Amino acid sequence: MPRDEEVIFMRKHETKGARALSVAIAMVFVIAAFAIMANDDISAPSAENDTRLGSGTTYFVGDGEDYANLDELADHGPALVDGDTIQLTSDIECYDQLEINGISITLDLNGFDLTFDFGSNFYKLMVLDDGDLVLNGNGGKVYFVGTNSLGIYLFDSAATISADIISEGHIGIEANKSNVTLNGNITAAGGIDAYNGSEVTLNGNILADGILSAGIYADGSKVTVNGDVTLIGTGEGVAVWENGEVTINGKLTVIGDGSTYIYLCYYDDDEEVDVKSFLGEDDNVTPTTKAGYLTYTNGLSTVWILAEGDDGPGTGGGDGGTGDGSGSDDDDGSMDTWMIALIAIAVIGAIGAVVYFFVLKRP
Repeated sequence: MPRDEEVIFMRKHETKGARALSVAIAMVFVIAAFAIMANDDISAPSAENDTRLGSGTTYFVGDGEDYANLDELADHGPALVDGDTIQLTSDIECYDQLEINGISITLDLNGFDLTFDFGSNFYKLMVLDDGDLVLNGNGGKVYFVGTNSLGIYLFDSAATISADIISEGHIGIEANKSNVTLNGNITAAGGIDAYNGSEVTLNGNILADGILSAGIYADGSKVTVNGDVTLIGTGEGVAVWENGEVTINGKLTVIGDGSTYIYLCYYDDDEEVDVKSFLGEDDNVTPTTKAGYLTYTNGLSTVWILAEGDDGPGTGGGDGGTGDGSGSDDDDGSMDTWMIALIAIAVIGAIGAVVYFFVLKRP
């Protein structure tokens, strides 16, 4: 090969080699960046360290803010959209209904109290039609003021509530075809009202104090209370209809003349009558249908109450706070750094092979 052609040939291969080396180095930096992000879990920051309050807009509500209360936000602010967050900066009162319809909203009490104060026989906070509410108390509580006021109502929706609920009215939470998790306590004439296939889990206690009330009412639904249920006044500690199931991982206490420990009922289509069972504390059946629990049933609906001496699954709330949102180091949903390093080596090896056969080896 003449000298000039040899020089040109070598320069071509030097250029191709430099390009191949640049590509490989670039790939190393890209993969390293992904490894760092995965190791720090930036894509899913913990609730404790995450300074973002939502994927949408955050509206600050309280004294000195653009919106002094939720009524002003509803009347004068923009319409809430999916992913928005409302954060309180002071204790506030609400004199209108707050309705979350078909969108996901975060309501951050930020350690302050939210009071709904208007009329009677009205739902104060409603989540409707595939809506989703995340309510974080962070020490703040939700109050419902007014005789016979109806607290939180859900229809075909979901909610995760981490705050205590105190209501002067008849209902703390009413779930219609909905799923609810509450990390906190309920104080109301009636604690939980669930029907139409709802599932409600309470990590806390219920104190039901009123006339003709029930600590838990479940109609064709499942309710689990990881805590105690106490009824003071007249009514039922637990009332279950039509294939409902209630599990109490604590104690059921009923105080008051004329009150019923457990009330079970179903409708007999043949006889066209309600078949009612009024059960006392000693009316559990044997053998039990769930180990470690006392079983109360009419053959269709069932109530299980943790037997004395059994610790049960434990409770996860009751103080209106929130968890730290973190899992264990071995199962945190992120890819380990060593695994990413192995993938990086494999990818770089594949790139090197491609560069060699299709770039360097070609004349």
